[in-house]
Amino acid sequence: MILVFCLTLPVCNLVAQLSFWQPLNGPKGIQEIYAFASNDSGLMLMRKEYKIYRSTDSGNSWALCMNGLGTNTVTFERFLKSPDGVFYIDRSSENKLYRYDAVENKWTPIPVTTGANSFNGWDIDPQGRIWVATNNSSTKLFYSDDGGQTFQQTPPGGSITFNFNTLSTFNDTHNLVATNQRVYHFRLDGLVTKVIDVDDYLEFLGYNPYNGIAFYSDLHSFQRSTDGGLNWDTITLVPGLPNQPTVGTMLFEPDGRIWAQTFLGMFYSDDDGLNWIKDIPLSLVTGRFHRAVDGQWYVNNDCGFPTLGRSNDAGNTWTDLSLQFDQPTVEDVQQDAAGTLYALTCRHDAYEKSEDGGVTWSDLFLEDTAGIYAISLAARPDGMIMAVGTNRKYYRSFNNGADWSEIPGLSHPVSGTAYYDGFHIDHQGAFYMFQSLGGSYKSSDNGDSWQPINYWYNGGKPVFHPGGDIFNKSYRYYADGDSTGSMNILLNGNYVNFLHCTATGVLYLNGTSPAGATVLYRMLDIDGTPEMLPMNNTFGELASNPVGEVFGMRSSHTYKSSDNGLSWNTVGTLPFIGFATALYYAPDQHLYAGLSGNVIHRSTAPVTTGATAALPENAGRVDAYPNPFTESITFKVEGPVLSGPATLRLFDALGRQVRQEVFSGSKWVLGRQGLPSGLYYYRIESEGRWVGSGKVAAH
Repeated sequence: MILVFCLTLPVCNLVAQLSFWQPLNGPKGIQEIYAFASNDSGLMLMRKEYKIYRSTDSGNSWALCMNGLGTNTVTFERFLKSPDGVFYIDRSSENKLYRYDAVENKWTPIPVTTGANSFNGWDIDPQGRIWVATNNSSTKLFYSDDGGQTFQQTPPGGSITFNFNTLSTFNDTHNLVATNQRVYHFRLDGLVTKVIDVDDYLEFLGYNPYNGIAFYSDLHSFQRSTDGGLNWDTITLVPGLPNQPTVGTMLFEPDGRIWAQTFLGMFYSDDDGLNWIKDIPLSLVTGRFHRAVDGQWYVNNDCGFPTLGRSNDAGNTWTDLSLQFDQPTVEDVQQDAAGTLYALTCRHDAYEKSEDGGVTWSDLFLEDTAGIYAISLAARPDGMIMAVGTNRKYYRSFNNGADWSEIPGLSHPVSGTAYYDGFHIDHQGAFYMFQSLGGSYKSSDNGDSWQPINYWYNGGKPVFHPGGDIFNKSYRYYADGDSTGSMNILLNGNYVNFLHCTATGVLYLNGTSPAGATVLYRMLDIDGTPEMLPMNNTFGELASNPVGEVFGMRSSHTYKSSDNGLSWNTVGTLPFIGFATALYYAPDQHLYAGLSGNVIHRSTAPVTTGATAALPENAGRVDAYPNPFTESITFKVEGPVLSGPATLRLFDALGRQVRQEVFSGSKWVLGRQGLPSGLYYYRIESEGRWVGSGKVAAH
């Protein structure tokens, strides 16, 4: 046994905060990859988020590669490689380049001595010269032919005005630099010639390093130059297609084959870009491609399979290399009545599941034989689950996901467009289907029938009020009249963004303060005015327990409010900087956090206490006695006076509604009537107004 003694209150608080969260064993995965490179010796480097990793075994294992950088985080757009296979990165804010020593596994700084405080772009030409571009009122170009020890400015033989965009170099006589409006050809002796007026957003500018043919792409054209960039001809990727696909990037191979990646897929040419053929296997995969010297393909995605993959057969099959990392992006967490956890991750842009509390994870399939993943899921804590499959069909399960079947009578009106459709559950347990290009539907009978509702879905996560209304950034659905109206709530000149609604009916939203900052607001009355809360910032994610206590995450800190947001206490601290992408109060009464770049974290203890959260000012005080009770329990409401009948809803510990009774007067008795022993939560409302809520126990 280890005993920890806190000598001071701050130390005790810190220990408690650090012990609030415990990491689960997954899901596996990797965050967005920003840069990827390899050389002839088999060394591979990648920048994932703010760190660099290296691999010498074709990506089967990776090790941190930050030695010599003097920091734990880096940001840069790409690795560049010299002709002898040495890697470089830029840290322009420090006015430095860094050279990588693969033997020492160390980065060495190279000061960029141009006289400017920073530089805007850089390149390495096939001769090994390092080029940098600085930009004040005009673009200036410098080069180093001694590995960065000294830099010389090209003689100002021409004018390069406007802001710098891209630099691509080839030799003494043929080089290109793009500003936000023009592309210039320049020579080492300083002669500058304007060659292209940029018609629209520039996508690609570069040389084939093996023969000097230049390529240019913007949103409306794809061109090549066979004379080093002085004269340009239009390229047709797909003959007969009026609107040609935009080329985003290009790859060049030593044997002469060149590749162009577009939104329509990957194309290749074996005749320097005159004729193009679409590569079908590679076009079936989205992401950023890299071709290693040994011929293997690598691809990385922000979200989707594979987030990091390798193919040994020209893209026909892919090995998932992301499973060796504990750095997934988890966008949603849910739990069913059996305790199974569901996590929406970027690895397949679909849900994974864990049936052992987060120890092991597997892909969630809705049809095992067909390999249909779930891309939207709503789990109710009584075993009922609904999901949207990657085949754009709708499914349901009555037994915690053990068996799935298609939902009868519900489909998308436009075939193949259900990718952004989503199932949701309100506070009463009714299911909703919001279609991205279709309608909105509600089912109160587990999907046997669906009623269309006049709700305008515009994407994002809807916020359900216990009274039946639905909120999002732009619209409010009025349940009583089955109508949707524009929110048009302006706070200091900006519209609001609804975040969360508690079971006690308190709405939380982002808004703009009088000082122009984005801060947290609340609405105790859904028809009232938002009230700014005493937080100097806001939360990306909020969650609440049945009694209305609210939890929020910002950076590495977790906050809790038990008085409807009037005060917040720090209850948890992650030992790393974490960005919460999902926060979820589960049926097991624990809090779960989905993070960007880390495994799911679960609170070490349940976050539902015996206290009742503070209620809106117009609510009454509810006494429930005896508590615990055996045969019956009395509820008494004191001020405000109930002018009409009151509705009491009773929920079990899993959040399932088990009783609903309507009473008159301010005092009434609820009989047990077969309720099992256990913990229950109650909510009382009258004439659409929330009166009180709390927690009782049946013995």
